[in-house]
Amino acid sequence: NTRVYNSLINGYCKLGQIQEALKLFSDLEVVDHKPDEFTVSAVIYAYCQKGDSEGALWFFSEFKIKGILPDFLGFMYLIRGLVDKGRMEESRTILTEMLQAKSVTDLLNTIDTEVDMEHVQNFLVILCERGSIQEAVAILDEIGSMFFPVGKRSISNDASAKREPRDMILANTTKSESF
Repeated sequence: NTRVYNSLINGYCKLGQIQEALKLFSDLEVVDHKPDEFTVSAVIYAYCQKGDSEGALWFFSEFKIKGILPDFLGFMYLIRGLVDKGRMEESRTILTEMLQAKSVTDLLNTIDTEVDMEHVQNFLVILCERGSIQEAVAILDEIGSMFFPVGKRSISNDASAKREPRDMILANTTKSESF
């Protein structure tokens, strides 16, 4: 079944053996199993691990057309891979798509808001270092609306809120980083 294939594909991807993973991926479709968000995420991870953000973006686009988006981690691998290559506009586009993906929305709505946001933090720091502070603030607002949707908790009207979304996301940045 797809879970078994996912485990094997993920294993090959973690070992950096992307060709073997892609072969299994092809076999998955031949035996009439459907790849899912975890399959797509594993392959995106492998491309990014090899420094091939172009391959990761191509793979993402191919499966986006088929209606299969990666899971949260897959999106984060892709964003990080693009940021590492200085492809900020594409990173922003992928981040926006991530925030609109049902699987990510469901995940963020079911877990504590202390999600590991290291990749997003790095992205925001790079934006600020490049002088795109307004864009960084817009992204923080988008992310904040994911963690505190209207009706669940209003950021601007809740004086008892312990931390603002910007503070939560930037809490782990080092003091040496400046905007």
